[in-house]
Amino acid sequence: METDALIATYVEFYRPLCLLICTRCHTTLKPGKSIEKHFRKNHKLKGKELKDLLQHCFSFSPADPDDIPLPDDFSSRIPYLQVYKGFICGTCYFKTVDNSNIYRHFTSFPDCKKETDAFYPVELQSFFQNNRQKRYWAVYSSNPRFNLLRGK
Repeated sequence: METDALIATYVEFYRPLCLLICTRCHTTLKPGKSIEKHFRKNHKLKGKELKDLLQHCFSFSPADPDDIPLPDDFSSRIPYLQVYKGFICGTCYFKTVDNSNIYRHFTSFPDCKKETDAFYPVELQSFFQNNRQKRYWAVYSSNPRFNLLRGK
């Protein structure tokens, strides 16, 4: 595959946050050896293709997503990152994509249930696909159903 086509197939650099995003996995990539590991393991790249792609990736000096504060809730979507249908607590802004976490949240934080019994539907993004590292923020949606909490 030609270098330009290879780059267009696998990576995008999101300049506002200096993030390198794998467009196939819809996740951010940490700088350093983990970029090579990602493309070797997840996409089976090797040889000249891998070398060319890595050279392109390292030309940007990407930031570590762990070091970047999460975007504000209801900000614009970050292109190429996965968008999830989820929920946000109307009191403390806890976010989840798993319905069962709503009930656990109310059990752990009864004040949230006292003040509001609603989790609002939202669309969420995360820098990572890995469940251990997922931290969500709500993104603006063109569907008003997902922006019920935005003006509150």
